[in-house]
Amino acid sequence: MIRSSFGKNIHIDISGGSHEKAIFVEIWGLPANLKISMESVRGILDERRSKSDGISTTRVEDDLPLVWSPLTGKYVSVSNMHTAENFPIIAKFNNNNFNSAEYDSDFPRPGHCDLPAKMKYGNEVNLSGGGPFSGRMTVALCFAGAVAMEILKLKGIDIGGQVLSVGNEKNTPISLENPHSSPISDVMISEAAKAKSDDDSVGGTLEVFAKGLPLGLGGPLFGNLESEISSCIFSIPAVKGIEFGAGFKSSQMTGSKFNDPILKIEPTDHLGYKMVTSKNDSGGILGGLSTGMPLTLRVAIKPTPTISSPQKTIDFKTGKNVEHSFHGRHDACIVPRALPCVKSALALCLLDKLIERDLYHKTHEVLPEGSAGRVVGDLPKWLKPSKNKYAFMDLSSLRSQVLATDQKIQNLLEERLILTALIGEVKKESSLGIFDEDREQTVLSHLDIKWHDVFRHIMTISRAEQANCNKELFGLVGSHLSHSYSKKIHENFGEYKYHLIEVDSENFEKFIMDADFTGLNLTFPYKEAVMAYLHPTSVAKKIGAANTVFFNSKGKLVGTNTDYDGFCHLINIHGVKLSGKKILILGNGGAGKAVQHAVLSYSPRSVAVATRQNLNDIEKIKKISYMNYGDLTDEYDVIINATILGNSPDVNRSPVNLNDFGKCKTAIDIIYNPFMTEFLLRGKLLGKKVVGGLTMLVGQAISASNYFIASAEGIDFSKELAFPDFLLENMIKCGVANILHDTLDIVIVGMSGAGKTTIGRELAKRLNMSFIDIDEEIEKNSEKSIREYFAAGEEDSFRKLEAAAVDKIFSIADDLSSKIPRVIATGGGTISSMENIKMISKNSLIIYLDRDLNLIKAKDNPIYENISKRKLYDMRNPIYSEISHIHIKHKNSMKSTLNKIVSEVESYYEKDYFN
Repeated sequence: MIRSSFGKNIHIDISGGSHEKAIFVEIWGLPANLKISMESVRGILDERRSKSDGISTTRVEDDLPLVWSPLTGKYVSVSNMHTAENFPIIAKFNNNNFNSAEYDSDFPRPGHCDLPAKMKYGNEVNLSGGGPFSGRMTVALCFAGAVAMEILKLKGIDIGGQVLSVGNEKNTPISLENPHSSPISDVMISEAAKAKSDDDSVGGTLEVFAKGLPLGLGGPLFGNLESEISSCIFSIPAVKGIEFGAGFKSSQMTGSKFNDPILKIEPTDHLGYKMVTSKNDSGGILGGLSTGMPLTLRVAIKPTPTISSPQKTIDFKTGKNVEHSFHGRHDACIVPRALPCVKSALALCLLDKLIERDLYHKTHEVLPEGSAGRVVGDLPKWLKPSKNKYAFMDLSSLRSQVLATDQKIQNLLEERLILTALIGEVKKESSLGIFDEDREQTVLSHLDIKWHDVFRHIMTISRAEQANCNKELFGLVGSHLSHSYSKKIHENFGEYKYHLIEVDSENFEKFIMDADFTGLNLTFPYKEAVMAYLHPTSVAKKIGAANTVFFNSKGKLVGTNTDYDGFCHLINIHGVKLSGKKILILGNGGAGKAVQHAVLSYSPRSVAVATRQNLNDIEKIKKISYMNYGDLTDEYDVIINATILGNSPDVNRSPVNLNDFGKCKTAIDIIYNPFMTEFLLRGKLLGKKVVGGLTMLVGQAISASNYFIASAEGIDFSKELAFPDFLLENMIKCGVANILHDTLDIVIVGMSGAGKTTIGRELAKRLNMSFIDIDEEIEKNSEKSIREYFAAGEEDSFRKLEAAAVDKIFSIADDLSSKIPRVIATGGGTISSMENIKMISKNSLIIYLDRDLNLIKAKDNPIYENISKRKLYDMRNPIYSEISHIHIKHKNSMKSTLNKIVSEVESYYEKDYFN
C-alpha cells in the first residue's frame, strides 16, 4: 500500500486506494490540548461528497470518519476530537460503494495516470478506479484540512473560496483586497450538465483565499510560501495550474502598475504584524513571505478524464491502438467538489508554516530595548514591541484571547475526563467504589483554596464519567418524547448517556419494577402515577408528584420533584416578581402541583388554580383557591400555564385567551417546545412580559443530575455534593443559550427592498447555517414570478402560495435531533397574516431589519406601484416591531449591519432572553 506524506512541522500520511476497503489518514504534530469539532469537519467532507445535482458521480460514499480510540483500541465515530502531544489523530474512511468490474485495466484511460502507474508499479498496487491516484483519496486530504481549518480559526485565520468558472461560464472574480465567496451559479451547473449530455466532461477554475494571516509566513527559495502551497495543492489529482494574486496577468503589467503601494504596518490580534497596501496584485505574498494582506490564488481544474465518448487508447495485452468506450461512474464536472480539497490543502500548508513561524520566534525572540534577551532586527522605535504584549489590543481582541484561553482549559479538562474514564475502568475491574472522599481531599489540598469549589465541580463531573463506565441507565420516561431537549441537556451537564424511553401506560408498572436503571426523569403522564412505587422525599410527598427517581445508598427507590427547583430557577433568573401579586395557575397535574408549591414560597397575595377536574375530587393545598375555567375573572397579575396545551406536536392550542385578562402583566408557560407557544405569542403581542419553560427545564435537569450522579456513586445526595451556587445560575444560562443556539431559526422580517435576502445570505455564511428565501421558494413552485402576480392584481393568490410555503418551511420537526437551525428571509408582507406570524414565531429568533426608507428603491418593485413606501411602512412597522426579538436599524454598510446582527444574536442567547 502506497503512503503519501506532506509537511515539515505537522506530518500528514495518507494511504489506501479508491477500491481498497478503506482510506487512512494520520495527522502528527498538531498543537496539543485543542478540541476539534467533528461537526465542522463533516461540513468540509459534505462539500466534497457527491451531490444529487446531475453532474456528480453516482458513487456515493457516506464519508463518515472513524477515529482511532486509544481507549477501545478501535476505530469509532466521535463528536469531537482532542489533540495531544506526541500522539496523532488517525482516521479511516470505509469504501462501501465501489465496483471494480466497471474498470478494464487492459485499456488505460486517456488523461488519467493508468498507463504510467501500471508501467511503474505493475500489479504491486491496486489501480482499479485510479487506486491511490484517484480523486477519492482527497476525502482524507479534506479530513486533515478541516482539522487544520479549525485550528487556524483559533488564530483568527479564515479560509474561503468559490468556483470562478465552469467551461466558458464565469462567476464574478473575488476582490483581491477584501475577498468574499459566492455560490456556484445555475449557468455553470448547466454548462456541466450539457457536457454530461454530450457524454463528455468539463473543467474550470477555482478562487481560494485566506484572511487574517500574519506577516512573515514562508521563507526564501525552497521555503517560499508560494512554492509550498503549490506543492500541496498539486497533490490534488485534477489540478493543472495555479497562480497567485494577479498571476499571469502580471506578465503584461509594468512595475508601476503591478507594485502594491504600502500604506502602513499595523499589529494583529495575535501578536504579529501585517502590511496594509492599497491594492493586492501580489496576492498577499512577496518574496515567498506572507504580507498580512489576504492571500489569494486561482487553480485550474482539468476535465474529468473518464468520459463515455469513445477515445483512442491502446490494448495493453496486444499493444495495438484501439478506440474504446469507458464505463463506470464519474463526474461530468469535478470543479465544485474540488473546492473543499483546495481549501484543505491551503489550510494544511498554512498551519505547517504557522507552526514553523512560532518555532522560529521561540528561538529568535524579538524583545524591546533594555529588556533581558537578544533584540533581533533593527526595528524603528515606533515598531518596538511593547513590554505589555497586549498593548496593541482592544477590548474585543483581549476577549478573543480569553476565549482562546478558555478553549485551552476546556481541552485540558476533556483530557482529564479521558484519564478519569480509564480510572473508572480500573475501579470497575477491581470492584472499587467510585467515590473516594480521602482522595478528593488530597487533590484539593494541593490547590489554592480559591479554586476548591471549581475543582469540586470538576470532580463531580469526573465521578459521573466513571459511573458511565459502569453502563448505568439514565433517561426520561413518558410518551411522545421526540420533542424533548432532555437528552441534550443531561449529556451536556451530567456527562453520562441519557435515553428517551417511551413506555405505554399498560407497561409502566412492569417497567418501573423491572428496569435496570440508576436514575430516571418522568414526564406526562407518569409524575403522579410513579408515587405508588417509591419512597418520596418530603418535597415529592408534599407536591404529590415526582419527576426524578433514583436509588439511594440502601438500594431503595426514591422519588423527588426537581420541577419545583426548576420553576424557582425560572422565576429568579428571569426576574419575575411574585411577592404580593395575584397569581393564576392553569392546570393541576404533576407539573402544576410543583408550580403551585413553588409559587407559594414567594409570598404572593393570592394563588388561584384553574382546573377541568371536578373540584370535589381534588386534594387541595392550603392558601390556594380552586375553580373551573368558566369561573375565571380578570384580576390576576401573573398567569402561569402548567398544562400541556400548546406542547409539541399539538402546538396550535392555548388554555385561555389572554385578551380576556387585561390586568395581567406577566405570562409564563412551562412548555419549552415550541419556544413561543400560542399562549405566549398572544401575551407578547399584547405587550406583556412573557417567559417560556426552557429555563425551568434546564434548571430541573441540573438538579436531577445531582441525584443521578450521587446514586451512581452509591451515596446519598447532600448539599455538599451539589453544584456550587456561584456556578448554578451560569450553568443554567449556558444550557439555555446552547439550546437556543442549536434549535432556533433566525428569521429576518422587514420592508420589501430592505435587503433581507442579501443580509440573510451573508449572515448564513457568517454563522455557517443554511439559508432560505421564502419568495425564492414560492417562485420555484409557481408558474409565475412574484412580479407577475402583483402586475396582474392577483396578490390574494400570491398570499395563499406564501402561506403554504410558510407552513411547509416552519412546520415543527417531529424529531428534534433532525432540527438544524436556518437563516430565513421573509417577504415584506409575510407578516400580514396572523397564521403566518404564529408559524414564524414558534421556534425562531426574529430580527427586524429596519432599512432607512430613503435607501429602499421603489422603482421596479411591484409592491410600491399602488402604495407609497411611507404608507406601507406606517402600516407594517408596528407589526414588525411587536413580533421581533431584535430590532436592527440598517443605515450603514452591509458589513457593519452584519456585525451588529451577530453581536445582537449572541447577546440575546446569553443575556437578553433572560430579561
